[in-house]
Formats: sequence, structure tokens, C-alpha cells
Amino acid sequence: MAFHNRLTLGQKILLVIFCFPLLPFYLCYACCCATGNEDEKDNEKNEEDKLGKVRRNDIVFENEAAVDIQPKPRSSNLPKTVTFHREHQEEDVENKGSRNHNEVTVEIHPQKNTQRLPARLSFGKGKEVRKNDIVYENKGFVDADNKTSQKTKFAYPWDKSSLKSMHIDLGKLKSLDTYSSKVRHRNTVEALVQELMKGISGDLEKLRAIWMWVTHHIEYDVEALRVPSLRRSGAADVLRSGKAVCAGYAGLFQEMCRVAGIECETVSGYSKGAGYKLGDRFNGDTDHAWNAVRLGGRWHLLDSTWGAGNCSEKFRFDYDEFYFLTHPALFVGDHFPEDAKWQLLTPRVSLKQYENMDHKKSSFYNLGLLSSHPEQCLIQSDGKTTITVQSSSPVLFLHNLNGKRTAG
Repeated sequence: MAFHNRLTLGQKILLVIFCFPLLPFYLCYACCCATGNEDEKDNEKNEEDKLGKVRRNDIVFENEAAVDIQPKPRSSNLPKTVTFHREHQEEDVENKGSRNHNEVTVEIHPQKNTQRLPARLSFGKGKEVRKNDIVYENKGFVDADNKTSQKTKFAYPWDKSSLKSMHIDLGKLKSLDTYSSKVRHRNTVEALVQELMKGISGDLEKLRAIWMWVTHHIEYDVEALRVPSLRRSGAADVLRSGKAVCAGYAGLFQEMCRVAGIECETVSGYSKGAGYKLGDRFNGDTDHAWNAVRLGGRWHLLDSTWGAGNCSEKFRFDYDEFYFLTHPALFVGDHFPEDAKWQLLTPRVSLKQYENMDHKKSSFYNLGLLSSHPEQCLIQSDGKTTITVQSSSPVLFLHNLNGKRTAG
């Protein structure tokens, strides 16, 4: 029997009188408990949402991976290594975007005892890092006595010390660059060089003036590429028309250097340029030409064709600093000379090595990235592939895993 049924009427009245004042406290307690339960549910829901976001962020839609390399606390002075794990999607991961998406996870590891480029990079507002002068700083090649070594050849593989084959202060060349790029055409090579050389005495400055003029005034002749009979190779013809294919660029550059008193040679070989596909083999006639110049008793390499811009159906001027006095260990990544001596490397790279090495475009190095591993262009995989990319400083870049044989 219930407790209140055993009470007399008087006892029930007394119980109501004494308990009624406690009713508000009971109601407050009940409300607090209900609010607490709701807060707990909200917290649990927020945690689930966070976990869901993390899980969803691990799935790469449209096969694109945006990678933001940021320094870890107390280790910002170390190079950053980013590791990509590309593997087939697990069955327990829900992905409604496509049946064949890949999962890319990124791990950042500080790596000790590795040379690095200066850590200063200029970042745009949500745009790709611009080509910048800092990336191209060079302190020279130091021998055992800590003195700058004047070796005749460069070591391979690249030592990651500089993108250039000699020390260049691009900041001091800005006024020269501006002037040289705006000098108008002249009727003869001699008259043009004379105009460019005004107030210039050093060979590096002379070479730079010629380089800036050619890369800003000579347009790649796309039509002549398709119709060989239209190609212009003579320096006078190229100067008059303002158009050329690679042989015309190299020929004009060599002639302008001759007039300026700089030793220069035209080099022919195989390139990984337009039309190149990963894994291509090279044989027969060469398909590209560039230049070698001698400064301070040492040979250096440059490619004014690729420095001027790029083209598909139409040429577009898009200056690229990377191809001016490029370090030979990097230059050989997409330029293989017919005469091996123009590699300027020790040891030299074989044609088979050149064919199998991965193709890193100038944009890779202009971003401040240093290396990637594995280094071969085609990777055999059993379903999981780990690719490591090393950078000189924090950088944000985007790469499309398109599953095609075209270079990324």
C-alpha cells in the first residue's frame, strides 16, 4: 500500500503545509538537470561534427590535394618534409562524390642536417607564390677551406644550395632589367647591342641586358613550329620579324653575345617541353636548342626560349627567371645535350637516367620546393604509394592527381 494512504487526514494536511514551501526548489532542480542534459547532448553533437569534418577532410574530392606546409613549434628553422600516402579508399569511408576517389593524408616531419634555401617567401592573397628574388640567392660553392671554389663543373645530384650556378643579386639588377626590357627594336644586331650596353661594363650585366631584351621582345613562332619551312634561324631575320623557334632564339642570343664580347655557344639536345609525356624515350634528331655562356672562366647554362613564355595554340609572354644561369644539376632535369660535355656535371647523367627521372617544372622550384621522392617519373604501385616533397620554407601548393601521363 502507498505511503500516503496510511496517513490520517490531519497528517496529510500537515505534510502538505510543510512540503509546499520546498516545491519551488524542487522545480529549479528539475530545470537545471534538464538544461545540463541538453548541454551534454550539444557537446556530444559538436564533438561528432568535428570528427565528421576531420573524416570528411581526409577524403580528396576531384582527386585534388591542397597542402599547407607550416612550421612546427620550436622547429621553424628546419626544412619541412611533406609525405603523401595515396591509397585506395577503404570500404568503411563513405564517399558519395565518385567511386574511384583516392585518399591523401599529409604528415609533416622536421628533417635535420639538410641544407636549405632562405626561408623568406612572399605570399599572395590566396594565389600561388610569385616567382621571387629570394629563392635565387646563392652564397657560392664552398670548399674545405671555406673559400668559394671555382670548379669547372658542378656536382650531381643537386646540393640544394641555390637554383643558380653563380651568385647573383637580382635586387641590384632591377633598374637594368627595367631598362633592357623596354629598349625598342633596332635595324641591326650591332645597333641594338650598342643601345643595351650603355653605361654597362661587367660581363654579367651585359649578359643580363641581352637576356632581358630577348625574353621580352622575341615571340615564339607557333606557326613555324608546325611548318618547318617558315622557321627563321638567322639573327637578322629573327630580329626583323620578332618571332622564332628555339634555334632562332639561341642563334640571336649567341650573336648578341658575340657583339657584346661574351663567349657563347648554341647547344642542341632533347627537352621535356611541349608534347612530352611521362616515360617518353628520346632518339633520332634533337628537338630543342639553348645556350651556354662563359663568365669568369666558367661555363653556365640558360634557355631564353623557355624564359620568354609558354604556348599551346598561341604564344603568351610569361617571363621565367628560373632559366637564367640555372644550376646544371637542375637544368638537366628537362634539357639533355647531344654533346654530354654541355651537361657541365660530374658525374654525368646518362640518357636512360634522363628518361626515367621525374619531371619537375620551373614552377616546382619557384615555389620554394626542393625535392620529391621517389625520383622516377613512373611509379609502380600495388595500391599504396608514398610521395615525399621537401620544401625550403612554409608554402601552400595544390596538385592534381589526374591519373594521366602528362606532367604535373
